[in-house]
Amino acid sequence: MTPHHFGIFSDISSTNGLLVAIPDASPVAEDEDIISKIREKSISRFGDDIEYPCDLIMTDCSLVNDLIDLDCYLLLLASKEAVVDKNTKYWDPKFDLTKYRLLGWTISDYSGGNYAFCDGLFPIHGVEIDCSDRYSLRVVDKMSINIWGLIKDEASLEMYMQKNNRSRVKYFNDGRFSEEAEIDWAAYGVFCDEYTFSKISKLNLR
Repeated sequence: MTPHHFGIFSDISSTNGLLVAIPDASPVAEDEDIISKIREKSISRFGDDIEYPCDLIMTDCSLVNDLIDLDCYLLLLASKEAVVDKNTKYWDPKFDLTKYRLLGWTISDYSGGNYAFCDGLFPIHGVEIDCSDRYSLRVVDKMSINIWGLIKDEASLEMYMQKNNRSRVKYFNDGRFSEEAEIDWAAYGVFCDEYTFSKISKLNLR
């Protein structure tokens, strides 16, 4: 698998006692010390200045050790595709995905900012709370998720990929229908480092 991007989070979302390690459903860490440290050893995958610790490419994998002192959560997404982003080449050549834990799978369209858990079909459905990048979450298919609130296996992943690719996303503005569009959905593995895994294991509420 090919690393795509990562983010640093202050907490992991949950719903009714279930952790939900979907990166886009979790609050990013906004501490300036964390963001300053990240700027030293990563870049934005969009080429922008780093204002928030998300959508990042790790240019120096020693950053993972630095983050332990800052007591936060690292979630990283990787794709089965060989080339998934024009900035993939900027990842640290020493980065080794086999040193990270695969937690499960999610589905997104990161080029267009669409996420299956809120814009498409996913075992957990999210509704954004007052444009705050925080979500009210509920489980709609508990048989397809694991203890991390992610799609549990590749068979379930394929089922949801097919569901999403057969559907069209409807966009609303002020509660009124505005447009309908086909989305180029992609599957991503959600990984974390060992320190994050230790932290979320203690958080596991089920």
